[in-house]
Amino acid sequence: MLIIRSQQMAALCAAMQRRFTDRLMPHLRRLAPAQTRSLDDAALRAVAEAGLARAAGHGITTEWDLCRFVLHHLRLGSGFETDPRFAWARDILARNDLDGRRKLDRLDYHYFHVLMRHPEAGGRDETETR
Repeated sequence: MLIIRSQQMAALCAAMQRRFTDRLMPHLRRLAPAQTRSLDDAALRAVAEAGLARAAGHGITTEWDLCRFVLHHLRLGSGFETDPRFAWARDILARNDLDGRRKLDRLDYHYFHVLMRHPEAGGRDETETR
């Protein structure tokens, strides 16, 4: 019988997290060049890890959704989901009726279709129904 101790499991999880972050970083550089240009690898890793930690608290678990969350983290700023300018993000992420994928779909919609058209409004879309 194989027994995996909690320390071994923690080490395995940490190694998997590092490997995922290693794979994530080139995507972040490609998808958010303006936001990553001034960051060296250590700084980008720190931003990515902070974003991943925040994403976990919102029920975001798949690799693609984690990547999208970190992109928002880069584009809108660390802690964007608590920033009053982006109350729409806080409202979306707080919804219990949406899984991680649907939350990110809505964040993407707001970012690309609302915020990019009306940056002065902070991305508020008065036409959206919940």
